[in-house]
Order: sequence, then C-alpha cells, then structure tokens
Amino acid sequence: WVGRRNMLLQQWQLGVLTSCLASLVGTLGGQLRVLSHDSEGKDLLRRARGLLLLGWSLWLIGQAFGQVAMVLAPATIVACVIFSSSLLSNAMLAPLVLQEQFTHRHALGLLLLSAGGCAVTETSAHTDQKYTLDELVAFGTRTPFLAIAGCCLCLASALAIRAVHQARLNVWSFAFMFSICGAVDMLVTKWTLLLVRLRVVAQREEAPADGLLVASAVIMMLLHLMVLIFQMISTRYGEVLMNTPLFLGSGAMMQVALCGTFFNEFDEFSTSRSVFFVAGCALMLVGLGVTSRASAPETPVLPLKEPLLAADPALVPTPTRAVAHSTGGSKLSSGRSCKDDGQARTGAVVPCHLPSKHLFQLPGPAQMC
Repeated sequence: WVGRRNMLLQQWQLGVLTSCLASLVGTLGGQLRVLSHDSEGKDLLRRARGLLLLGWSLWLIGQAFGQVAMVLAPATIVACVIFSSSLLSNAMLAPLVLQEQFTHRHALGLLLLSAGGCAVTETSAHTDQKYTLDELVAFGTRTPFLAIAGCCLCLASALAIRAVHQARLNVWSFAFMFSICGAVDMLVTKWTLLLVRLRVVAQREEAPADGLLVASAVIMMLLHLMVLIFQMISTRYGEVLMNTPLFLGSGAMMQVALCGTFFNEFDEFSTSRSVFFVAGCALMLVGLGVTSRASAPETPVLPLKEPLLAADPALVPTPTRAVAHSTGGSKLSSGRSCKDDGQARTGAVVPCHLPSKHLFQLPGPAQMC
C-alpha cells in the first residue's frame, strides 16, 4: 500500500493518459482515411493509397493503446475520456488535415465536453481492476445488465430489419448500431484481457479454463472485425466536424451504460456523486449537440423516397427524364450532371451517385438517375 501511495501516478490515471494518446492517434488515422477518399484521379491514386494505408495503421495503433487503457482504468473512465479527447482531437486536427472550418460553436462545444469529461472522470469509480474469475462470471448475471442488454438487442434488431426493408441506413440509425457494436466490443475486450491477466498472475486453481479464454478471444476478434467494418462505412457520412461527434457521443454513452453496468461501477455511488456524474454526462451531451450543429453540411440531405431501381434497359429512363427526375436537377459530387460527354456519345446510362453523404445505401442494384 505504501509503495502504491509513493507511485507518481495511480493505475487509473495511467489509463486516462493512455486513453488520450489512443484518441489522438486514432483520430488522426481516421481523418487521413477521410482525406484519402477525396483524392481522386490517376495522378492522386498513389497519394490516396498512401494516406489510406497510413490512416489505417494509425487507427490500429490507437486501438491497441485503447485496449491497454481498458486494463488500467474502469470502463466508464475509459469511455468518457476517449470520447471527450477524441472530439477535442477531431476538432483541432480537422482544420489542419481536412481544411474544415473551425467556428466559435466548435470552441463552445469543446469547452462543454472538457468540463463534462473532467466531471465524469473525477466522479467515476476508481476501483482496482483486479477481479477474480467468480466475480467476472457473476457480473453477467446481474439484473440491471440483463435489462439494458435486452433493450439494446431489441432496438438493434428493429433497426436492422427496417434497414434491410428500406435498403438504406440513415446517419442516426447507423450511429446507434455503431454504438452498440462498439460497446459490446469494449465489454468483451475488457473481459478477455482480464481473463488473460488472471491466466498469467493467478494461481492455477483460480485461472480461467483454456476453452473459456479461447472462446472469448475468438468473439473479441469477430467484434473487432465488425467495428472495423463500421469504421470503413463511417467515413462516408458527411463532414467530419458534424458526424464524428455523433458517432463518438453515442458510442461513449452506450459504453458507459453497458460496460459500467456490467462491471458494477455504479454500486458505490452516493447521491451527491451520482448528481455530479449525471451532470457531467449532461454537459458532454450538450457539448455533443453544439459541436455536431456547429457547421452546415457541404451538400443537402436528399429524402431518397424512391426505391432502388434495377438496371433493366426497358425500365431505364432517358437522360433528359433522368435529370428532371432527380431532386431539383441535382448534379454529381464532381459538379457534372448525369448527362455528360461520354453518355451523349455512347447513349449509356451512368449510375447516379447521390451527393448526400448522410445516407448509406445497403448493397443492392445500382440506383439510376
């Protein structure tokens, strides 16, 4: 105990610093991936590939730092610190990397996020993360966790069914699905890393079985793959300064609710501590709203009420009707209309890529103009 008191930093404080480093590196990697999507043309192909490779490398390094932070600090602290520091890094790096405009509202949002993040970090549970195997198993049978997990599963299933039925997924539904996937990934990852720790330091009779450890590791890798897929899709949704706060905020709140309840990190909260914790979360949510509304999107959000059309020549409209059918005679993101020079020469109909980045169409037949 005396040795721990004499340490320069406590274990949870090391987790906070590691979380901040993970946020900075991961956010930079994500913005480089966004920048690679804007590099079009043969002359910029090599540059785009380099940015994409560097972006994914930095993002994976950030994920590795985040997993180290999960072992050092409670789940609520890691979730809130990564959320607030990621938004701070995103707002500071976006004007430099992506040349997006930083406004006074962004500054106000960051101030609210910083204040809320500090309040949540200070009032969260600072317990040691040395759990026994019996405690880890008992966490999953608690009624509050089962209730929250059941509600999340029902909502996710409803959104998935609606997305398949409509063949598209709007940004809010995507954010919710992304947050659930990220929260479950964080829970299983922390569970697996704690099992590995028990396997290394615990006595033989207290160590987890090999089958449990292998099964947890396999599930963790599958969830990592799902998060990777969500990350690949997330860069297609609008401006970074607008949608990244939404994705990070919803993910952090879901991680706090799911992981904090699973690991029973709210059990020792007093009334005053609960008030400060809730107030900090409220400040973070207000900061999320201010930051996400601080700038307007580059392109308007289209309603996309028409279903996806099959590429049947008998059903394909003429170029003139196609342009008239589109919303307000909209043009492609490159500034050219659907009737370009090549189409006029060959008579072919080119698939129309809608300018809105706030809607993601599920895989299916190409939508025609």
